[in-house]
Amino acid sequence: MREWVTGAVAFAVCIAFVPGWPDGSLAPRWAVLSIAVPVLLCCVGRVRASPGLYLLAAFVGFAGLSLAWTPAVLDGLYLFWPFCLMLGIFCLPACPKAAYLGACLALIPNSIVTALQFWGFQPFETIGLNPGIFFNKSFSAEISAMVAIGLIGTARWWLAPAVLVPLGLLPLSRGAIIAFGTGIWLLLAKKQRFAAALIAILLVGLFVRLVLAAPHMNNSFERVALWADTARSLTFFGHGLGSFRWAYPYFEYAHNDLLQVAYELGVPGVLLIGAFFVYCLRAGALTERLVMVVFLVEGCFGFPLFTPATLGLVSLVAGSLCRSRLAVDRPVSDRERAVLPGENVEFPHGDRGSLPAMR
Repeated sequence: MREWVTGAVAFAVCIAFVPGWPDGSLAPRWAVLSIAVPVLLCCVGRVRASPGLYLLAAFVGFAGLSLAWTPAVLDGLYLFWPFCLMLGIFCLPACPKAAYLGACLALIPNSIVTALQFWGFQPFETIGLNPGIFFNKSFSAEISAMVAIGLIGTARWWLAPAVLVPLGLLPLSRGAIIAFGTGIWLLLAKKQRFAAALIAILLVGLFVRLVLAAPHMNNSFERVALWADTARSLTFFGHGLGSFRWAYPYFEYAHNDLLQVAYELGVPGVLLIGAFFVYCLRAGALTERLVMVVFLVEGCFGFPLFTPATLGLVSLVAGSLCRSRLAVDRPVSDRERAVLPGENVEFPHGDRGSLPAMR
């Protein structure tokens, strides 16, 4: 798949937005993925199998099976389709570097709209304060943090400030800020240990200030109470996909992806999705692994697994990581070894032949 196609789809997913529609932030983005992913899969051809593909396919399959015992079949179907898209995006031979750039070009207008909203100009009706074109500040900040880490890791750091505006304006998205700081800390941990130590101290201070400080205590206590009640209701096979929204209609999501997967899909779901992410993180390009780490940290405070922009980007990154491992682990044939520089060429039956003299 050509790089510009990856960038164009990433741009379309991040820019898709219908002002004035209550679901104008999520539905258009899901629509873009629902059209683009099947079309692109038809153009890909054969998909190489990998342990990551097996784990993700097993997770999606078990999620579909859980529809048999969920009390909310329609809500379950609503969540099952994004998981199918996740599997489809994983199979696409897309280029993460192009995706970061395409998403960046869409997030720059989002930063401009967020700044205008912060200064009192409201071009359209929104939910909450300063959400940009995402209707929710957390959605905007989460994808911005992931894309910024990707830009920094691919030597386009000078573009990162343009997409980080949602992280710096009130109200602060605590999960996204902590996730972005974690990504920067891991990026500097090996080469710039002193800077990494300072960022670690800053992260602790941010956690105390953003999570435990008095202005945020009520919200934090509410989340902890929700998590405790959810944990008490866990079962081995889960309550079925979509059951959390049925049981907690006020919250709809657990604001913790792992806990929601545990509630709906039980131990099998947690083991499968956990093994999938662990396999992806074991090896591969550092930038892609950092983007995935940012996603996972955001999932401790929000629900990026259930929003189109973040789910799409992490699925693409996961596919890239698994394909790079296949390329490294794949045995090299004799024919390929013969053309590799610096390798000894072995001919069948021990006959090496003679090479013509170079003039």
